[in-house]
Amino acid sequence: MFIYLATSYQDQLVDLNQEKLQIWYQDVFLSWRWWFGIASTFIPPIIWTSIRKKSSTARLLLVGIFAVLIATILDGMGIFLGLWNYKYEVVPLIPGYFPWIIINYPIILMVILQIKPKTNAIYKALIYASITAFIGLPILIALDIYEKLNWSLFYSFVIQFILYLVAHSLSKLQTFNSLDS
Repeated sequence: MFIYLATSYQDQLVDLNQEKLQIWYQDVFLSWRWWFGIASTFIPPIIWTSIRKKSSTARLLLVGIFAVLIATILDGMGIFLGLWNYKYEVVPLIPGYFPWIIINYPIILMVILQIKPKTNAIYKALIYASITAFIGLPILIALDIYEKLNWSLFYSFVIQFILYLVAHSLSKLQTFNSLDS
């Protein structure tokens, strides 16, 4: 019985994913929102590579990867729990809005980290959380890409505030040594 249920469940998931892929191909692929997502995926990293503090690249990328990991997990949980939804995914095989979660969140974080590095982390966390929760998400809402279902932007603000403080602490670690020493 359990094997049959598991197979039936898997078959239903495959069918739903096929249907989602077909809808994405008909309604999203090559739409202006898809092109916006493509631009949002490639333009910010190009800008970041030109403005980053080159001597801190590895440290910034470590913090950026940390932010991507946490944001991706939380975003997946939010989608699964029906707290929010993305209507125009750039890549339908990846849950969430790839340009925002995997590109723009960490780039905004890395840029804020390197600007005025001696500024109080709480002030910078307030700036980061405000930009991501009260500017970025409303833009995605206005573009009809992101839809809040059972969520408040204030919750996003709190999560982004904490995320920034943890990332800031991670960026200050002095335990990096050369591998060949």
